[in-house]
Amino acid sequence: MKNSEKKIAEESPKGASDASGEHPAAMGADRITHARSLALPAKGAIPAVPPTYLSPTPEERRRNLRPLDAELAAETLVALDTLAAMGEAAMVADLGAAGRDARNAGKIARDLREVDDQIADAQALIEFLLTERAIIGSDAVGVMQVVTDEVKHRAKRVPALALTYRKVLEVNEARSAKIAAGIAAAKAERNADPKPA
Repeated sequence: MKNSEKKIAEESPKGASDASGEHPAAMGADRITHARSLALPAKGAIPAVPPTYLSPTPEERRRNLRPLDAELAAETLVALDTLAAMGEAAMVADLGAAGRDARNAGKIARDLREVDDQIADAQALIEFLLTERAIIGSDAVGVMQVVTDEVKHRAKRVPALALTYRKVLEVNEARSAKIAAGIAAAKAERNADPKPA
């Protein structure tokens, strides 16, 4: 996805339009319902990180890399393009050995644009996948709750059901306990806040 395409995507509602060109959200479909209709990427379709890649430690990054401020990225690209247009010979005539050091300015600019485009695409994919996971997770919680409620109702007459569906009951009870703990912690935090004078 190129920069101009990203701008269009950022200004449009998330998701694809239908054959008529109308985006589902514009036709009244809520975004969760629309997201449910979308397929996950095929397994193996997402490129893997090179197998020999090892993530540098924060100390290695600090010691060996010069950070490019995100706010200066666009201006840096313009400056690199200017150097590339001048050419190595002109830069050597003006700057000596430093001109030779700058001969890769054009390649650096192309690589910077490419990696920025790939990062934007990857971030959009991650946001989509996280939304899909939230939907699937919600469905899982719904199944656990429906089964738990029915088992508890029927176990009054058939106690053995509680054992048969023990794993489901345990998961639902653990979730309920976490929710209760979160509510209690939030309440305690509110009560601990000093009252305004």
